[in-house]
Amino acid sequence: MILPVWMRCLGLAAGVLTVAGVSQAQESAESAAQRPLAPLPNVTPSHSAVAAGIPKWSQFPTPPADIPTVAQFGQRVKTQTAASDKLATEVRALVWDKEQPEPYAAAAIARINPVYLKPVDAVMSVEDIERLAEGLRRRAVPPPVAD
Repeated sequence: MILPVWMRCLGLAAGVLTVAGVSQAQESAESAAQRPLAPLPNVTPSHSAVAAGIPKWSQFPTPPADIPTVAQFGQRVKTQTAASDKLATEVRALVWDKEQPEPYAAAAIARINPVYLKPVDAVMSVEDIERLAEGLRRRAVPPPVAD
């Protein structure tokens, strides 16, 4: 395959730049090995300057006095464990009913006044409902207008 002229020139330029970069890196590594290291400054901090940034033992806060001892901490753990075990025992003693809910619902409905379970039109006639609604509309007072 014959490449266009511009691609050949581009490839040649890339090769030249690669060789130049490698030789420059080699040269800088050799020259760095020959150069002496820069001397370190002869400055050491004074004792007072170092001590000025460090607090003295008298400046540290006193340790708290109300820290529980190992025995007290162990007693608290035992108390908490006993409370947890007691709760687990109470939960295990609960009767979890896995039966159908219909018998429970029937027992609850039996305790309710049967008048409240009927539809409204079975308890009141349409005229009674209309009279009740009209009376409620007459007594209704609109809320005050917001400013």
